[in-house]
Amino acid sequence: MRDRADVETVKAALRDPAYVCSRLGLLEGAKRQGGGLLIRCPAHGDRNPSCSVTRGPDGTLRVRCFGCDFSGDALSLVAAVEGLDVGRDFRRVLEAAAAIAGVQIEAHTGREGTPREPREAPPPPPPRPPPPAADVAAFWTACVPCGADPDVAAWLRSRGLDPAAVDRYGLARALPLSVAVPSWACYRGDAAESRSWTVLGYRAIFPLYDAQGELTSVRARLVAPADQNAPKSLPPVGYATRGLVLACPLAVLVLQIAAWRASRDPAAVEHGGEGWPWYAEQRVVLAEGEPDFLTWAARGEGARTFAVLGLPGSGAWSAELAARIPDGCTVLVRTDADDAGDRYAEQIAASLQGRCAVLETDPEARAARRRSRAEREAERRQRGAEQVTIPGVRTRT
Repeated sequence: MRDRADVETVKAALRDPAYVCSRLGLLEGAKRQGGGLLIRCPAHGDRNPSCSVTRGPDGTLRVRCFGCDFSGDALSLVAAVEGLDVGRDFRRVLEAAAAIAGVQIEAHTGREGTPREPREAPPPPPPRPPPPAADVAAFWTACVPCGADPDVAAWLRSRGLDPAAVDRYGLARALPLSVAVPSWACYRGDAAESRSWTVLGYRAIFPLYDAQGELTSVRARLVAPADQNAPKSLPPVGYATRGLVLACPLAVLVLQIAAWRASRDPAAVEHGGEGWPWYAEQRVVLAEGEPDFLTWAARGEGARTFAVLGLPGSGAWSAELAARIPDGCTVLVRTDADDAGDRYAEQIAASLQGRCAVLETDPEARAARRRSRAEREAERRQRGAEQVTIPGVRTRT
């Protein structure tokens, strides 16, 4: 009961989005959004702000990232910044949040004044499923080639991409304005009610595949933004996209072959690039974000000679996907050139260690960033503690 009271006290004190984000060093690149801020998500460290921090109906802080599955309250935000888990490291999170809030909480003792025995953390909630398969298939079928839609084609050309090449490989489609979208193809943000992707301009639709190479979900990209603070891309509302990737046709085939082999002999181990079509280079490119994925996957005029997988968010890469990459191939990691991209590259390399040759772009620059990462993170937190402000945002003193 005492912990519950402490939590309520801390959350009540941490109700100003700008103040909390400043103390946590999260104001760099932040944008004002309705009743709060759009910040760079600390859970997956995106380059562009995609995490909404606002005051909820109950007056306390609510957090939701539109680039990954991260959501929660003030304690969740503190935990993400500190690299802690709210369930496993509850007391440490609460104490860190109390320090930021400037409130005193009761010492962690039991009824007799003796330290409490540590309790086992509750199991994590089961992962949310993707949208119904029939709905996803029908939605994808209702979309049209990118070259047939002026807005989507113009967005592609603005990124130096050829709509005809995107259509040739089936990498994305355009959502027509006339299509009746499913209930999950919407976004609310801080608006009074949800609005459909078509109304908001999220009309470049990307297919997402699971580790078996099956079309499982979609992701929508903003092509004609009416609101500059809106997230650049969105998953289906209420459904998870963790473990799902963008994939060129060859990458889909590689995943399907690996899944078929695993179903026949789960103990089988791939060697020497088994499962690759005869024309392929036994090379995989992992690109972060939809535009970089398209840049790699839309290259060339003929059949793809290397597989391209796109990572739309930090939760896209999984152990199951790593297991689908054939042994002996070369994997080129094209994650963003920042701390978050470096951490993602480290995760990918660790999951493929000993099986594949993993190459990173600009390895010397990445190594330099890794050496100085701890110092720069400490400096960012210090700037937050000094009440850094951004234009148009007032912080509490």
